[in-house]
Amino acid sequence: MRVTLRSYSATLSWSYDPDVRVDVTPHGAAACSIALRVGDRWYDLMAFNDREPQWTTIANIAGVIPRGGLLPRSRGLEIARTAATDGPEALRTAHSWRPVPSWVADRGEYLVRDIAEALLDQAGDEFMTIAGHADRTSHPPAGVQRLAYLLGFHNEAMSSGLGSALTETPAESWGEAINACDDLGLTDVAGLLRRLDPGEPDLGLTTGMDSEYIQLTMVGGWHGDDAIRTALRRRVEQTPPEYGIHETPPPPPTARYDELLPRGSGAFLQSLAELTET
Repeated sequence: MRVTLRSYSATLSWSYDPDVRVDVTPHGAAACSIALRVGDRWYDLMAFNDREPQWTTIANIAGVIPRGGLLPRSRGLEIARTAATDGPEALRTAHSWRPVPSWVADRGEYLVRDIAEALLDQAGDEFMTIAGHADRTSHPPAGVQRLAYLLGFHNEAMSSGLGSALTETPAESWGEAINACDDLGLTDVAGLLRRLDPGEPDLGLTTGMDSEYIQLTMVGGWHGDDAIRTALRRRVEQTPPEYGIHETPPPPPTARYDELLPRGSGAFLQSLAELTET
């Protein structure tokens, strides 16, 4: 077994079973979780059958895991030691596993368990398909497709200004971005965009509007979260099928964000690293 230390977790892998991967992730000061990937599917190890979503933080992104998936770190280390001795198949059969929600996004080094962030990942992939005029084998949910147009425009506006977004965004995409703002309840942002016409771009009109756009989109409802993510969480809770969602987490907690962060994880991760075969 090989253990790879990452910034926020440790990954267990086996050369003779490359389709299997196990991530051990610390939470808070004393807990951890274990996630199993088989092929392209992820599963949470369930210490007990409690599926109530519990907010935590992974890779500095808040998100939810089932409460039954939180283990004492000592128990997580014990399970990892057994996996090092007995192999992945024994690990799979010795414990209960629950599929992670379908909306969870895999960023390679960690799972994105914040529903807004995960949907923005999907929308980003969809925007690249739209922008590249690539052939598609399937269509995303309507909400994700609308979000893709908004995300493409928003990223251009934030990186290069409204003037660049006005000239670089096709008129049809501009209209879809406005529709997405209406859909999310971002009426002030939609109103600002309707003052501009990509068909006859007036760059002079955008002068001074950048600060207004930033103020409208960067004000959020939870610890600096931007307005788009805040509105997206609210909209998904209201109409989850529009985004292909069948299992929605609770709203973010009112407690301080810092209370969700893992603490004192260095020694725990190092203990896992020592399990690597020599």
